[in-house]
Amino acid sequence: MVITYHCPHCGSSMTYSAEDGKLHCDHCETVMTVEEIRALQAEEERNTASGSGRSEMQVYHCPNCGAEIVTDEYTMAAVCSFCGSPDLIRERMEGEDRPEWVLPFSIGKKEAEERFLRWTKNGRMTPKDFTSRRTLDRITGMYVPFWLYDLKADVHMTADCTNTFVTRFGDIETIHTRHFLAQRDMTAEYVRFPADASKKMDDTLMDQMEPFRYDQMRPFEMPYLSGFVAERYNFRPEELFGRVEKRAEKYAEAAVRETIQGYETVQVTDTRVNVRQEGASYALLPVWMLRYQYLGKEYAFTMNGNTGKIIGELPISRTKLLAAGLLIGLAAFVILSLGSVLIGGILG
Repeated sequence: MVITYHCPHCGSSMTYSAEDGKLHCDHCETVMTVEEIRALQAEEERNTASGSGRSEMQVYHCPNCGAEIVTDEYTMAAVCSFCGSPDLIRERMEGEDRPEWVLPFSIGKKEAEERFLRWTKNGRMTPKDFTSRRTLDRITGMYVPFWLYDLKADVHMTADCTNTFVTRFGDIETIHTRHFLAQRDMTAEYVRFPADASKKMDDTLMDQMEPFRYDQMRPFEMPYLSGFVAERYNFRPEELFGRVEKRAEKYAEAAVRETIQGYETVQVTDTRVNVRQEGASYALLPVWMLRYQYLGKEYAFTMNGNTGKIIGELPISRTKLLAAGLLIGLAAFVILSLGSVLIGGILG
């Protein structure tokens, strides 16, 4: 039996290292002791028994080699750690768990690596290991579960607006201010307003991945997932509506505010927004991900697998930073020394 322990941070497989006696995640470089893994499992078992479980580990058989692989209950597509073949867990994509839509990857692994390397060139102080083959191999293509909402937002806005004009009579100049009451009652409609439904993904990061080209979505078929990691939703649409509502309110308010034009000043005095959900569909959207730990801090490279948009932060090599500081200091010393010699020559 092949048992896969999943990293509690990113969900990737963890392997035991004989060198230090710990389990390592090759994806985000999380390191855990056997005792920590055991404690985590015990916590999951307690939560499951109390009805508030985080994720229940389940076993399925690899159709290629027959190995038994343990995954959490939300994994829909994985890679067999025994034979390396891509495996799809069919029973986790049926009934309510079956996505309605999938947006296929339009950027492959090779292109994702090339874009990653081009992105790293923006940081002259990036550690060499960050662009190594070992790091590139950890870039993972993941289908992230999203709920796509159809929304209507009714907005009422009132604003105090002013314009000024000047009159002159002899040497006297008078500034006049005219006040106007602007009112707007408008309805904004949003189609396929996205919200990621995975506990493992950072909500802010996923929001920054937008926009996706929804016109390229296809009705869900399992072959699209082959060779990628895919997760099932952790949250139902009603559980995410509060977060979606706040975002939609902000966008709708900004859109209505833009319609109040032609005034020198605009002071919004009252805004009321009511967001209604007209429907929600379940879709899998493509993301390339890499998590990297350097000097105790975690860095993330995230790329929209559909548009190529990149969100991330580059680590800074202390060695390169120190070397650059020494070079700058040496250059300053040389310039000052030359300046002193020239001044001395002139005075002499």
